Amino acid sequence: NTAFKLSGNTEISSSDNMTFGTLDLGGNSLTLGTGSKGLTLPNTLTMDNVSSAIETKNVNLTLGKALSLTSGSITSTGGTLTFTGGLTLGTSGALDVTGSTLSVSGALDLSSGTFSSSDNSSILDLQAATTLSSSAPVSFGDVHLNGNVLTLGSASTHLKVNDPLALAGIALETGAGSLTLSSALALTNNASLNSSGGTITLGSGASAPSGTSISLPDTTLVLQNDLSLTGATLKTNGTTFTTNANALSLSNSSILEVEGTQDLSGVLPDNSTTLRLVADSTINDNATLSVGTLDLADDALTLGSSTSDLTVINAITIDASTEGISTGEADLTVEGYFTLAQGKLESTSGELIF
Repeated sequence: NTAFKLSGNTEISSSDNMTFGTLDLGGNSLTLGTGSKGLTLPNTLTMDNVSSAIETKNVNLTLGKALSLTSGSITSTGGTLTFTGGLTLGTSGALDVTGSTLSVSGALDLSSGTFSSSDNSSILDLQAATTLSSSAPVSFGDVHLNGNVLTLGSASTHLKVNDPLALAGIALETGAGSLTLSSALALTNNASLNSSGGTITLGSGASAPSGTSISLPDTTLVLQNDLSLTGATLKTNGTTFTTNANALSLSNSSILEVEGTQDLSGVLPDNSTTLRLVADSTINDNATLSVGTLDLADDALTLGSSTSDLTVINAITIDASTEGISTGEADLTVEGYFTLAQGKLESTSGELIF
């Protein structure tokens, strides 16, 4: 519980880890000498003076309580900055983690103040579930999730990651925020990528095997390489697909879920894929959509344009009063049996081929 109070700008060094119960910067700067092992502050650090500064160089700094960096600065050029209780930047606060690891849990609110990092050398490391919020793009070379859920906390939050990102058995919740990945995304072990708005940009594509899911309602998905779902579920509702001529393919019994009005141009399911409705839906396409199975799930499907032709390989049974298919001017081809026990099948033109 040693109290350490600065009366002027100070540099300290130690070959052992230093721990102070309290640190009073008093508007001065504290520099950790190169080669020191580290500084731990288990209690709350107050930073509300614009002249207060901590420069860690390549030395580790660990804070045991949440930090409100209202004013002043913390600068690191190496080592690890650990904020166990989370971090909130104030308007006059500055945090620089260029070349460093930022280890956090809870709230990481970078919406105010000045945050600096490197898309090559900075690492975001999660100790526990974390919500990241920002008002400008935030870049890291790598993100270590460590089995924890990362949530983007606002529509203005935009996370950019340079290295490959692996989601194994956890969810990445981007919400209304945006995510840009320069390298490949890999989902495994029932992992999920869940977005409810913003833009998801996949610079090197992604892989999503059986049991994983990608949910993109009201989201723009930008592909700069192929995205392959092999047994995964793709959930859409007002999703915008910008494929840039890259393949967005579904195979190995993948599921394509549709809700509301959805343009599926550029989405390429194979004959093992199931098209499943979550609610009454209208699909549009610039080419024939071919799927193995159509699962109406007590809802009605409308083909929204003359180019939105649909081919279903397996049998279709309409056996609920709320189910139906309205083809409009599009063609419907069913290669299996077609049974209409209840509900409706209607067309204004085009062809119905059974």
